[in-house]
Amino acid sequence: MINMGELTDIANRTTWGCPELEDSSSSTIESQLIDPEFRDVRPKVVEQPKDSNRKVYELGKYTLLFDKRASHNRHFTDIGKTDRKVYAKGLPIGVNPKCLEREFKIMNELGDHPNLYQPLHILPELPEMGVSALMIMSHMGDALNQLFNPSYPLPMLDVEIVASIVQTAQALQYVHEQGFLHRDIKPSNIFLGEDNFTRLADFGLCMKPDDVHYLFTGTPMYMSRQQARGDGPSTEQDIWSLGNTAIHMLTKEYPFDMTKHPKIAQNTLLPNYESPNHNQNIFAAKFFPLGGVLNQVNKRDPRTWPTLSLIIQAGKQYMSLQGYEHPAIS
Repeated sequence: MINMGELTDIANRTTWGCPELEDSSSSTIESQLIDPEFRDVRPKVVEQPKDSNRKVYELGKYTLLFDKRASHNRHFTDIGKTDRKVYAKGLPIGVNPKCLEREFKIMNELGDHPNLYQPLHILPELPEMGVSALMIMSHMGDALNQLFNPSYPLPMLDVEIVASIVQTAQALQYVHEQGFLHRDIKPSNIFLGEDNFTRLADFGLCMKPDDVHYLFTGTPMYMSRQQARGDGPSTEQDIWSLGNTAIHMLTKEYPFDMTKHPKIAQNTLLPNYESPNHNQNIFAAKFFPLGGVLNQVNKRDPRTWPTLSLIIQAGKQYMSLQGYEHPAIS
């Protein structure tokens, strides 16, 4: 019998696997991608806090804190005094570093956008830090799954959450325009920076619509039934994930009750798509006009789902009715 804690963990755990790589014979980072500044740099532990779960590493000009309780992967936060704060994502030893290289290349191909983070460096295997590869990127701030943290919830007004939803939709629209699909939209992949800008993160499952590898990837609670079935990737699947991520952020409840008739696909629990948790009428009225637009994502036919432009427009209208403006939203 699965208890609620295990169920919540399974529902939020990414069904992970990077798309198949064309050259499987190589498992090292391409040398031309490695910044000369870091080619001969080795990390060293500069502080061992009393908490055995935490370590502080010096890596070139960066001072990185690792807390093994913070993630299924190995994520590091910059606590140094450099001019530019950074965030680092590592793959555990044994995971193909080409997966992170692929993400680094995609982010560079996407280029600059105010609602995306910027990749700065990629480094090859660092056994001292327990990683097969490490990507250093611009600092992202707080992940929006902190909204649900009972101990230290992220203090945000409803209208500020809507502003984050609109900015995420803007980022996703840009990603789609560049010919990519994100495939893992969820609160823990959306970050609120110190500059109050929201940025979409984690492009490890990102792919192009004609990519047929690893179709069953994503996070079960935020994965559309089409994505869960392994249907061909589509922009509509990202929209479904964004819509239910937005509903979760605004209601503070999981969009679906996974304890009632959970569906199983490839040994993964999936939502009961037929019964959204929230009262759709109350939600539509409270967040008019955005609430009604977001409710549309839970209709069975993808052709009835809203476009990203409609979500952005409805979110901006809600913000206007609340007398709220944000510099990232015109």
